[in-house]
Order: sequence, then structure tokens, then C-alpha cells
Amino acid sequence: VIVISHPCFDTSPGGWVRIPPDTKRREERVGWMVDWYFKRVSFTISWAGIDPPLYGFHRTLSDYLQVFKDNGFLLTDIKEPCITDQGKRELPGHIVRHQFRVPWSIIFRLHKPEVHKK
Repeated sequence: VIVISHPCFDTSPGGWVRIPPDTKRREERVGWMVDWYFKRVSFTISWAGIDPPLYGFHRTLSDYLQVFKDNGFLLTDIKEPCITDQGKRELPGHIVRHQFRVPWSIIFRLHKPEVHKK
């Protein structure tokens, strides 16, 4: 099982499109912009309290699937998780609404068939 940030939505300079552009109001987010999806890049993420920064690499869905195939894996299932019922009850409303708009991660279940040698 492999879990990654969803490559269709984890692109730079992606992000929320707001009207007007300078608004900070969550209600004025009209969609998520995806740009440069096919650009294969490395990046760093700095989160408060986490040191050193995290490193990531953007690749396309096709890149991932090709690597699985080239290494003898079969894709047996794929999921784009959404917020759970518990999350809907316990998280603030703006976070719940945010989670229904874009799948932030993707899960691949892979199987590598046994190879029998003669």
C-alpha cells in the first residue's frame, strides 16, 4: 500500500482561486487551480515546529503507474480518501467543507505476483 499527496492537486503554483483575488474569506474560494501538472520538480515544505524541512517530488499519475508496472506490480485498488464521519462531527465546518472539494491524497494497493522459475 502506497499513500501519496494527490499529484493532480499538489502542484505549484496551484492553490485556491478567490474572487476577489485578495479576499481572505473562505466563502469566496471558487475553486482550486492546478498549473504545471506535467512539470516534474522537487520542492521543500516548511511547517512550524518541524525541523528540518520536508522534501517532496511532484510526478504525474502516469509516472507513478509506470514505475509500478516497470517493477512488476499490479494495481489492485485505488482510493481517494475523503473526510470520515468522525471528522465531519469533530472538525470545524470550514475544514470539513474544504475536505470535500479536493482529494488531498491518493492510495494505491499493489500486488507483486510470485514469479516461478523453472
